[in-house]
Amino acid sequence: MGRWMSKVNKFDAALLVFQIIAVQSIHYLSLSIITPLLLHLFGNDEALRYEWGSSPPCSIGLILDWRELANWDHGEPVWQGLWIQGVQRGRSANIYEWDGSHNRSRGWVLAICWVFACFVDIIPLYYLIRKPTLILDFALTITGLHFLFTTAHVQSPPVGFFCYGVYALGVVVLVVGAEQLAMRRELTEGLWGDKSNEQDYEMSTRHNHNQHVRSHRRPTGLGLVLDSPDNSPDKIRNTQ
Repeated sequence: MGRWMSKVNKFDAALLVFQIIAVQSIHYLSLSIITPLLLHLFGNDEALRYEWGSSPPCSIGLILDWRELANWDHGEPVWQGLWIQGVQRGRSANIYEWDGSHNRSRGWVLAICWVFACFVDIIPLYYLIRKPTLILDFALTITGLHFLFTTAHVQSPPVGFFCYGVYALGVVVLVVGAEQLAMRRELTEGLWGDKSNEQDYEMSTRHNHNQHVRSHRRPTGLGLVLDSPDNSPDKIRNTQ
């Protein structure tokens, strides 16, 4: 038993790397599905077509560009309007056609997408990580890696309290949700055990266990254990 426990508690670097890659990949997969859907439902279609070329948009910038989450208007003014040879030739009455105005509600939609993705991440944390003591570490790892990715994408770290508030809320969702489920599972298994393994033991090994106990049983007092090998009728007859 001690040997088995030491094997379970042994640090496995390959397993840790696999868990990080798996959880991070599922997180971005969730974002890539949720983000275009919610932007198409609650975003401005004309602004999305102007800035991203389609609605729903299919661009990694909406996930990795923290300026979109922070509601920063990072468009270049030189490209706003119709310019020919460096001279602005016209502006449309439709502000989304030439002005490239930024949709201010988009940041809130992206924040909701991030929180929804964190709710989805509870499932892989529950089944892949399992240990309640590691949930916080992996929640911080998901957020920390995204911080590095978005910094490399924009070439600048996130600025503003809104971004960090959304990231902190995502960590809280991951820790509260996944850790509570993992602790509940450990308490249930600790109190009642694994019922499937118990049934397998009862059906397959109880008979062998009883035979082993009877074979090592010794007579006490004047009583004889007839099914014991040491007290077979031939051996008793020889001793008499």
